[in-house]
Amino acid sequence: MHLETPMGTPNRIEINPDVMRGKPVIRGTRVTVELLLRKLSEGATEESLLNSYPHLTRDDIKAAIAYAADTIAQQKADNTSPRKPQTGLFKGPPGSTGQMIGESDEQPPGDSPWRSS
Repeated sequence: MHLETPMGTPNRIEINPDVMRGKPVIRGTRVTVELLLRKLSEGATEESLLNSYPHLTRDDIKAAIAYAADTIAQQKADNTSPRKPQTGLFKGPPGSTGQMIGESDEQPPGDSPWRSS
């Protein structure tokens, strides 16, 4: 079962429940949109991605970015619950906001979390 993405990138991005657990991938590959975005956010260049994944094209990378932007644009804003960033390691059960490891509820006396350095 192949599902076309409803966004502006239907020829490049594919969602198939049998490939990478249904995550959006570059058509005909197992390269997920998530992987490309994470690599770019870590400082990878378009050129380095093309060298690492020679079967990809510049248009594939652009399609992954466009897909992510379209997906975010279609999400409803949920301002009812504050969220912590998805980076770092958290304590607590899955789904909880928890605390980042090394983070403490206790502030040293006289130390304000709002002070500037």
